[in-house]
Amino acid sequence: MNPFGVRFAALPKNVQCNPSSLCAYTSTDEGNATPRYFRCTHQAIPPASGLIGPGMQPFGAVVQPFADPGSYEAPIPVVKSSGASGDDILRCGRCGAYMNPGFVFLEGGTSFRCNLCDCVSAVPTTYIAGSMSTENARPEMKFGSYEVAAPAALQGRKVTGQSMLILIDCSPTAYQSGLTQQVLASVKASLDYLPCQRNYSLAIVTYNHAAVNFYFSSGPDKEPGVVCMGDITTPFAPLPRSKVMLNVAEKRQEIEAILAKVESICSSHASESSKPAVSAYQSCGGAALRSAVEVLKSQGGGKVLWFFMEVPNAGVGTARSRNSTQLWNTDKEAVLLRPDETNTFYTVLAQECVAAGVGVDTFACHVGEADVASIFHVSGATGGEVHYYPSFNSSLYHDH
Repeated sequence: MNPFGVRFAALPKNVQCNPSSLCAYTSTDEGNATPRYFRCTHQAIPPASGLIGPGMQPFGAVVQPFADPGSYEAPIPVVKSSGASGDDILRCGRCGAYMNPGFVFLEGGTSFRCNLCDCVSAVPTTYIAGSMSTENARPEMKFGSYEVAAPAALQGRKVTGQSMLILIDCSPTAYQSGLTQQVLASVKASLDYLPCQRNYSLAIVTYNHAAVNFYFSSGPDKEPGVVCMGDITTPFAPLPRSKVMLNVAEKRQEIEAILAKVESICSSHASESSKPAVSAYQSCGGAALRSAVEVLKSQGGGKVLWFFMEVPNAGVGTARSRNSTQLWNTDKEAVLLRPDETNTFYTVLAQECVAAGVGVDTFACHVGEADVASIFHVSGATGGEVHYYPSFNSSLYHDH
C-alpha cells in the first residue's frame, strides 16, 4: 500500500536499490563503497547519453569518509607502508587515485590502467613482490573503502600528542545566559572521557570586550596564574605553548583549579553591576581566536573550541551585518553566502590554520544576526564543526 499515492516506475531486475538513509541497515563492502560512506542521489543512471541530456537532472553524491560503521559491520581496514617513503602504496601516476578493485593490471602485473583517468602506469617493484598472490590479503584490491596510513615522507609535521584549547566568552551577557558556567562544567565533566589522557594537553583561555586572559599553572597546591593580553588590535600569544598547555593525566588537579578560578572571576565581575554597560554587548572574539591560534601554531597544531555569545564587534575580526534585503531574490544574493571580501581576517586566519594543522570548532550562541559566512569560514576550511545554539540559555540547553 502506498500512503502517498505516488506511482513508481519499476527498476530493471539487475539494479539494486540502496537502503534508505533513514532506516537501520547492515551493508557489506564487496568492492564498492557502501552507502554509509558514499551515496548517490540517483539509484540508477541512464545507460545512453541521449537520455541524460534531455532529462537535465542534477546528479550529486553524499560522501562521508569518517562515518562510523554499523553495529554488525566490519571495521575499515588500514593499509600501511612498509617503508618511510611510501613507495609500496600504489597510486595512479597521472591523477593520483589510490589502488582500488577497478584498477586493471597489464603485462603480467608490471603495469596497470587507472579506472578514473585511463592512464597506464608502471607498478613499483616493491609492490609487485607477492601482490598478485595475496589479493585477498590486500584491502586495496578487495574493498571500496579503506584507510591509508600516511608514511613519514608525507607527514608535514610531527605530531607528539593531542592538544585542545578551550576559548570561552566570559562577557556579562555570556555569564548571565549561563553559557560560561555550562562550558566550564562540561569541560570538567569531560576530563575522564578524553582519549589517551597521557598524550592529551588542554588549555583554558577566556575573553570579554577588551582583553584575552591566558591561564597557567603555578604548581601543585598553588593558585593558578593569569596573564591578560589587552592588545585586541594586534593580538599575540603572551605565553609559550609549553606554559599554557597542561597534560590531562599529569596535571588534572591544576586544570580543575583553573576552571574554578575562571568561575570565581566571572561571578565577581557579574555581581559588580546589576545593569549591564555598553561593553557588556561587545566582544573581542576575533582577537581571542587569533591569539589562540598563535599558541597552537608554535608547535604541532591542535584544536580550538571557540564559544561566543556576542558576535565579534571589537578589535580585529569585527564582523558587520551584511543581511541586505535589497539583494534577496536577485543574482547578487549569492554574495551574502560567501565570506566578506572587504574583511579578509577570517579568510587569512583559515589559511594559516590549515598550514599549521590547527582546527577550529565554533559554538555560536549569539542573539540576532551575524555574518556567519565569514565567521564560520574558519571552521569550514580547517575541517572543524559549527554548532549553533540561537539565543542560548542554560535552562534550555543544559542537556546538550
